[in-house]
Amino acid sequence: MKQLLPNFLEYELYKTAVEYENEQYGRVKQYYLFLVKWLTLITGGGKIEDCLLERGYNTIAIYGYGEIGKLLIRDLSQTSKIKIDFIVDNGATHNNDNSVPIYHVDQLTPELSTALIIVTPIFAYDQIEKDLNEKGCEKIMCIDELI
Repeated sequence: MKQLLPNFLEYELYKTAVEYENEQYGRVKQYYLFLVKWLTLITGGGKIEDCLLERGYNTIAIYGYGEIGKLLIRDLSQTSKIKIDFIVDNGATHNNDNSVPIYHVDQLTPELSTALIIVTPIFAYDQIEKDLNEKGCEKIMCIDELI
């Protein structure tokens, strides 16, 4: 009996590690496929600003100030046709140039929720959408749906 317990614990630890690795692989794959779509858009002469304007959006907010969020901000800062009202990020406190305010999701109010919010953490979109809906935000789009 004593011999079975360590083997069971080792198996559970191994199983947890494999599940974590599979989850991480899934995230990386989602980002890879998205970045391929974005690069295909760019190399074909397209722009994210055009994708937004075609849908009738010229004012947005960005959820996520990680690498994808920063790339999106950099891309859209090259145009005057799209205005970024604010950034939502639960971990960031300020952006590099302080030109766009950053809010924690708990700070969102109905007045702030009028802009389209583009969610950049693709892997967590469903939960983020739920959280934003609870704050009264209705216009929410995952960045991979935009392209």
